[in-house]
Amino acid sequence: MASTRRVGTILTAILAAALLLTLCACGKKPEQPEQPEDPVVTPEQPDTPADPVTPEQPETPEVPVPVTVDALSAQKTVAAEDGVTLLEYTLSYPQAEGLEQVSAYYQALEQRRQAEMDSYEAQLPQLRQETEAEGMPFLPYSFDADYSILRNDGILLSVFRTNEDFTGGIHPQYSYSAETFLVAEQQLLTLDDMFSVPEEQYLPVILEEIRRAMDENEQQAGAAIYFDDARDSLADLLDPSHFAVDGTGLVFFFEEYTLAPYAEGLQQFHLKAAEHLDILNGAWFFA
Repeated sequence: MASTRRVGTILTAILAAALLLTLCACGKKPEQPEQPEDPVVTPEQPDTPADPVTPEQPETPEVPVPVTVDALSAQKTVAAEDGVTLLEYTLSYPQAEGLEQVSAYYQALEQRRQAEMDSYEAQLPQLRQETEAEGMPFLPYSFDADYSILRNDGILLSVFRTNEDFTGGIHPQYSYSAETFLVAEQQLLTLDDMFSVPEEQYLPVILEEIRRAMDENEQQAGAAIYFDDARDSLADLLDPSHFAVDGTGLVFFFEEYTLAPYAEGLQQFHLKAAEHLDILNGAWFFA
């Protein structure tokens, strides 16, 4: 009996322990799984636009500009002791700013001409005495050297010069000269430089244009102007240095007594660039 009670007591203790364990297990809260942190989403910032790229501008070609031309001048009147004028002259030659070689070319011409004036000044008192001793009136000597610019566009500089000399006689004597310079090189150009073809091709064109102009001039005048053999002798009479360049093309000139009498004056003829671009130098002449 006592052992039966002891067994019951043990079973009761076991059941009580089991019940207690069950209750403890039921009372424990289950662990919550860790919640992932909400990701912090930073909105993408648009790229800051780079400074706009300025496209390279093509280099602007330099535009030729006309040359500044001043005058190198000398003027003088020389009189005898009794007040009679013996000599008077005015000399004027171009001076191109920034073109030392071109300016030096004309300085040399002026110096040469001035030396002639100095020589006349020294001789004229004696020449006057000799003239008056022969019963002739003495007329003062006079000289005038002047120029005009026919083309000055920064590419070509073309100068036309006139000399008017009076040393007695019926009328003054005129002479003419011209120079055309390539500005960039300060180079004195020749007639050959004006053309893109050789002389045997361009010379017939020049002669044809001059003869045509001679015909037109006489038709307008209604009378003969030129010497009878002027047209046939034109190739020999044309001086290749007697040309200049203006805004229209080439200008050829003939002094008095060359093609016509003195009274007809200087004869000038034009070769228009627009009509002859096929033979003219494209570096100097344009459409």
